[in-house]
Amino acid sequence: MDNQLSVTGHLPQTRQQAVTLLAHSPDRYWNNINPKCIEDVFGAPEVGFGTMIREFGIERVRAMLVIWFEPFIRFYSTNGTMDAFQLADTINLVLEAYPHYSIYDLKLFFKMAKLRSFGQTYGRIDGDVILGWMREYDKMRDNKAQEISISQSNEYKAMENKKKQNAVGMFYNEYLKWKKENEAKSNK
Repeated sequence: MDNQLSVTGHLPQTRQQAVTLLAHSPDRYWNNINPKCIEDVFGAPEVGFGTMIREFGIERVRAMLVIWFEPFIRFYSTNGTMDAFQLADTINLVLEAYPHYSIYDLKLFFKMAKLRSFGQTYGRIDGDVILGWMREYDKMRDNKAQEISISQSNEYKAMENKKKQNAVGMFYNEYLKWKKENEAKSNK
């Protein structure tokens, strides 16, 4: 499984494949994912931070997030950078507040933040800024999930209505009425 990306050229398609790849090659997995929109996140295998903690332990997940957060923080040329304690505290708060998030969420969040989707840094990047941006990302994510759910519901309702229109048959009381009308016509 360690060479899954290099051999097959494909990212994991199932939750178990994703867990296995994260266990053996978390950096390779991280470097090869490239979600472009929230729909990509929803289409990825569902391996949230909570699942990662259960599978690998909290310390290993924290270490992964430190490795993934550092280039994001270095991206910003700010007056004061985050020290190790601030980074650890921010990561703990992220894990606590967003246990359902996956690495796809984190990667997309970093990309969107770099593109200023959540606002400018104004010379400062710290836990407060990152968590504020994550709240904005979470709102966007929730809105997109709601849109998708409503769309799927409407599609299902339309499909059910079409089935009803194509259905051949009637209720028993309709049958009795039809039978009575036909008997009356045949007696004439």
